[in-house]
Amino acid sequence: MGLWVVGLALAICLGTAALVSAEKTGDGRRYAFQFEGNRAVSATALRRSASAELDAFVQNGGREADLVDAVFQMEITYRVEGYAFAAVSYTRTVREDLVQAVFTIVEGPRVLVDHIEITGRTAAPADDLAALFAPSKLIFDRSKNHPFVQSEIKAGISRVRDFYLARGYLDVNVGDPKFSFSENRTRVSITIPLSEGRLYRLSDLRFRGDLPEAAAESLRALRQDMVGKAYSRSQRLVVQSRLEEIYGNLGYADMQVRLEENRLPAPDGILLEAAIISGESVTISDIQVRGNIKTKPDFIRRRIKFEPGDRYSLTGERDSFRSLYRTGLFSKVDLLLEDQGRPAERTLVVSVVEGPSREVYIEPGWGSYELARLKLGWREKNPWGGGRNVGIESIVSVKSRQLVVNVVDPWFLNTEITADVPLYYNYREEPSFTREDVGVSPSFSRQLSDHVSATAAYNLRNTDISDVDPAAGLEDIDTDSYNFASIKLQGTYDDRDDPFYPARGRRLSFGIEHADIALGGDITFTRMTAGMRYFYSFNQDTVLGLRYATGFIYPGPGETTVPISERFFNGGENSVRSFRQSELGPKDLSGDPVGGLAYNTINIELRRRLIGDLSGSLFFDLGNVAPNRSISESDGEPPENRSDAVSDTLHDFFSDFRQGIGIGLQYKLPIGPVRCDLAFNPDADDDRDEDEFVFHFSVGMAF
Repeated sequence: MGLWVVGLALAICLGTAALVSAEKTGDGRRYAFQFEGNRAVSATALRRSASAELDAFVQNGGREADLVDAVFQMEITYRVEGYAFAAVSYTRTVREDLVQAVFTIVEGPRVLVDHIEITGRTAAPADDLAALFAPSKLIFDRSKNHPFVQSEIKAGISRVRDFYLARGYLDVNVGDPKFSFSENRTRVSITIPLSEGRLYRLSDLRFRGDLPEAAAESLRALRQDMVGKAYSRSQRLVVQSRLEEIYGNLGYADMQVRLEENRLPAPDGILLEAAIISGESVTISDIQVRGNIKTKPDFIRRRIKFEPGDRYSLTGERDSFRSLYRTGLFSKVDLLLEDQGRPAERTLVVSVVEGPSREVYIEPGWGSYELARLKLGWREKNPWGGGRNVGIESIVSVKSRQLVVNVVDPWFLNTEITADVPLYYNYREEPSFTREDVGVSPSFSRQLSDHVSATAAYNLRNTDISDVDPAAGLEDIDTDSYNFASIKLQGTYDDRDDPFYPARGRRLSFGIEHADIALGGDITFTRMTAGMRYFYSFNQDTVLGLRYATGFIYPGPGETTVPISERFFNGGENSVRSFRQSELGPKDLSGDPVGGLAYNTINIELRRRLIGDLSGSLFFDLGNVAPNRSISESDGEPPENRSDAVSDTLHDFFSDFRQGIGIGLQYKLPIGPVRCDLAFNPDADDDRDEDEFVFHFSVGMAF
C-alpha cells in the first residue's frame, strides 16, 4: 500500500512538471505556462502548437496580445482532431519576478461525421464526390466515420468545384454546407447544396491569322482531336501548347497565339478562336557556349540537337535541354535565340551553370545477416571536362569488406554507350565458406529506349575460397583458389515508378554469362539468370508486389559441378524469408549449405501504408535449390559426367519448394526504408535444423 501511494505521488509530480514550464529571460523575469482541463491533447502538443506565440510572449515582456494568438493556435489544434466545440481561455498573473499564464481548456465532445449528402447532383456518382471529402490521414478502413474537421470540409467543397469544372460544368455552384449535430454533439450530418449547371463542350475550334500550308494538316488534326470534348480551362492550355509545338517545329520561334473563348447558347457549347502571328521561320546560324568552366565546349555542343544551318525546331530545343540536364553536370541550363541583325537568322546561345563536381557520401545500413554495414564513397564528376567520372567506394560490414575504384564514361567514344571500368577487392564470409576476390569488370551498357537497356561485360578475377568444412569434401566441392574469366550479356525492361519503393510497374531481366578457360580463367561453365518484378497499386496506400527469380548453371565439358562460390544459394532477407541467409536447400554432414546448379524464388507481398511513412506488409515466399538433396543427404555418389549432373538438376528444378509466410513493417528514411520481417516456416525440416520462425531486420525493400 505504501509503495502504491508513493508511486501515485511520483506520477502526480511528474505530471505537474509536464504541465508547467518556466523560462527565465535577461530582465530577470521568469515566465511559466500551465495547462488545465486537457485530456485528448497533451500539454506538450499544445505548447508545440503555439510555440511561436508563446516565445513572442516571453520576448515581448508578457504582452497579452501574444496570449490571444496562442489561444487561437491551440483551438485550431483541437479542431483538427475533431473537437469542434473546444474552447481555450487564459488567465495571466504577475507576482514579483514571475509572469504566469494558465490556459484552461474545455474540450467538449469529439465529433464524428455520420454522412455527407450533396443535393442537386445528377452527373457524378455520390461515392466519387464523397471520396473528395476523405481526410488525408487514413489508416485502414476508409468507410469508418472520421472526425469532423471544418477545414477539411471546406477543402472538400473546393475539390468538388474543381471536379465539375474539369468536366465541363463551367456554371457549377457549390453552396455553403449545413451542419446538423446530434443531441449530445458527438455526431454531425452535413448537407451541401449543389447546382451543376449545363455541360459545355468545345463546339468548334477556329484558326485565323498566319496559316502556312505546312501547318495545315497538323491544324486539322488538332481541331478533330479537340472538338466535341468536355470543355475546361485546361483545354485552352492544351490548344495553346499544341499550337506552339506545331509552329515551333516549323521554325517559327517567335510565334504568338491569342485564344478567344465564346460561350454559345444551348445546346451549343464553346467556340474557341485562335489568332496566330507566326513571325519568321528561323535558321540557326551559329552555336555559342557560355558559362562553362571545366566542361569542354565540344562536349556541350555534342549534346545539342542542332548544327549551324539547321532550321530551328521546338522539339530540337527541348531534346537539347533534356540531353544537357541528363549529364548531371549542370545545375542550370538555358537555351536562347540571340538576334544578330540578320533576317531570319539567330545564334543559339547555350548558357550553363556547372553544379558541384565532388561528392563525398556516408551511408549506414543494416542487414539481418551482415549486421551493421557502412558505405563510404568519393566521386569526382567531370575531372577532365569530357563528362567522365571517377570514384572510390568502400563497404564494410561485420561479414564483409569491399573496395571499388572505377572510371565511368557515360558517352563512350561519343556514343550513347556507358562504359564502366571497376577495379575491386571483395571479402565476404558466407555461412559455409569465406571468399576473397580481386578483379576487374569492364562493362558497356546502353539505354535502348525509355524502359529498355542492355549491358555487356567482361569479368576477370582471382577467387580464393577458405573456411570450408572438411565434410564438404564428400560433396565434390573444389576448395582451391582459381582464376575466373567470363563474358556476360544482360537485357532489362524497367518501367517502375520508383526503383527503391515502387508502387506500380514491371522490371524484367534476362542474363547469360559464359566463363571459359579461353577467356583467361581456370573453369568453364554457362550461367543463365532471369527475373520478373511486378507491382500493382490498388490505391495510393495499397500495393501488391510479385517477384519471380530463377537461375541455371550448365557445367563445362568434362565437369559435373562448379566451385561452391559460383553456385546458387537461397534463403534470407531478400529471398525466402523463413530461412536465414543461404540456409534453404541441400546441406553437408556438418549442416552447412552447399548450394546447387539451379534455383527458383517466388515472392508475393501485399504492402499497405499505415500512417505517415510507416507501412505494413503480408507476404508469402516460395523457393528451392536444385538438386534439392546433397550427396550426403541422399547417400549417393557424385554425378559421373556432365549429362548426369544436368539431368539431376532438371529433375529437381521445380520440386521441393519451401515456404515462408509472414508479416513486416517498413519505415521510409532518406537512406531507404528500414524493414523488419517475421516469417514462419510451416514445414520446417528438423533433419536440416531449420527454424520455425525467423526475424529479419534490414535497410531496403525485399524486392
